[in-house]
Amino acid sequence: MIYLVWYLTIGLVVLAGATLQYFREKRKQSDALEDVLDILDPSRKKPVNRTLNKFLVPLLSGLWIVIAWPIVLLLEVKKEFFRKEESTFIEIPEFRVTSDDLLERFSVSQIEERERVNDPLGAVPDISFGFLHEAWKSFIKDLTSEDELWSFMVREDRPHGKEKRTAGYVLVRGKETGKYFVAFSKVSVKII
Repeated sequence: MIYLVWYLTIGLVVLAGATLQYFREKRKQSDALEDVLDILDPSRKKPVNRTLNKFLVPLLSGLWIVIAWPIVLLLEVKKEFFRKEESTFIEIPEFRVTSDDLLERFSVSQIEERERVNDPLGAVPDISFGFLHEAWKSFIKDLTSEDELWSFMVREDRPHGKEKRTAGYVLVRGKETGKYFVAFSKVSVKII
């Protein structure tokens, strides 16, 4: 019987530590997450759900911690001392079009004819680039007579064996690539 008392006492101590840890981490978080969750799920505002989230879930969690404290303690120790310092975000380099990515030179009229959308259902306007036509017009409005438009294709390796292909048109002044217009972008599994 004494072992059970000690086991439960240690469980209560672990519960107190876990509660302090919870409030320490909660203090760092903003209330914006709660607001977003309330907007996404309006049923969270119902008194029954508030009671579940505010009282019943913490009560059951506390009971579980008191009973299964060795597991909780191991998880907390692992989380605190063996966490990786790596960022959870993968650093993706800034997108750039280089002269190696250039494919073929086109005139504005050739591009507009080439990128004309032919939708048999009529859901997309029958103009170059469809719904992106205004963006295209904005892209070409400042072209000068010395400027050239080239098509490009950029292939980028992505994590987990994926590849991103981005195609479009880029403004070339002299030998320098400038602003670009993306007409196609797709991430797919890399074929070896």
